[in-house]
Amino acid sequence: MDMLEALTYHLSNMPLAGSIGYLAVIYLLHSFMSSRNAVQIPKAVMVLYNVVQVVINGYVAYAIAAANSGWVFGIGLRDSPALRYGVWLHYLCKYLDMVDTAIIAMRKKSDQLSFLHLYHHATIVVVWGWVVNTWPTADENGSGAYAYGAWINACVHVVMYGYYGVAAVGIKVPKAIKKSVTMVQLSQFASCIMHAFAALVFDTTPIFYNAVQVLYHIGMLYLFLPLLLRGYKPSETKAAAEAKAAAASEAAKKIS
Repeated sequence: MDMLEALTYHLSNMPLAGSIGYLAVIYLLHSFMSSRNAVQIPKAVMVLYNVVQVVINGYVAYAIAAANSGWVFGIGLRDSPALRYGVWLHYLCKYLDMVDTAIIAMRKKSDQLSFLHLYHHATIVVVWGWVVNTWPTADENGSGAYAYGAWINACVHVVMYGYYGVAAVGIKVPKAIKKSVTMVQLSQFASCIMHAFAALVFDTTPIFYNAVQVLYHIGMLYLFLPLLLRGYKPSETKAAAEAKAAAASEAAKKIS
């Protein structure tokens, strides 16, 4: 396969239509809501959505771990149909995650409808669709290392949507728990970068998959950290600074 054929192959296996469709729908929804009052989504609907996310992502994490016999890093293991099934389910979850943006748009939470939020949801579905469609099979000496990113993200989503589900019920969550959720998200990005380097040394993963993983997560850290670790200006009161930091943290939690 020459360079042009390889490029065509990889581009044709990226769900670009899903990404473009997502951005188009959110743009139209945002425009539609601009002259209307915010939609008050019932508490029961919000709780149900978060419960569904926790259950589905919990199952995805279990399916991937079981397929790799508990060795979730996948390094040194062969790909398998069961593992591909778990990763494919994770890919489908990226479409379910897009509902977050629709909820934000309907509720007119403009501070949460950030470039980072839209960028992440529009690109992550492309990345995972590409991986699912092009990763070498076991017959092609494909390893199970690619599933780690799906597993850790599913685990993070269990934590994140569990947190939102508790908040949706009306239970006040301690600040320490909120900070822990943020740290879990940041740890996810860092662990994926370290995993990619480990796979490069100890596994048979094609190098360009490792490169994509490293570059994507470095980009996420670059965009994420200023939002999460934003300090307050000397002219701000402590209360105002804490309110700003809390708003930034809540917006960031909607991204992973």
